[in-house]
Amino acid sequence: MAKIVDVNKIFEINQLLKEKGIAYSLHSVGACGAEFVELKQDGEAHDVNELYAIINAYLKDYFMQVEPVKPGALLLKVV
Repeated sequence: MAKIVDVNKIFEINQLLKEKGIAYSLHSVGACGAEFVELKQDGEAHDVNELYAIINAYLKDYFMQVEPVKPGALLLKVV
């Protein structure tokens, strides 16, 4: 079964990024569910490895994590 980040989780992760003053937002990729998500830069650049760590810390409680499709990428696969 595919691991999917639903709309509520995306909303909560975006709130978390906003609270930390990070100018990025997370978006689902595809129509049915978010087996892939994408980070979009909304302002000043930030270390992507820190972004991955923040998202994975949140998803840990749901037995999920994200990994970039290639090093440094903003397109992330949910695993």
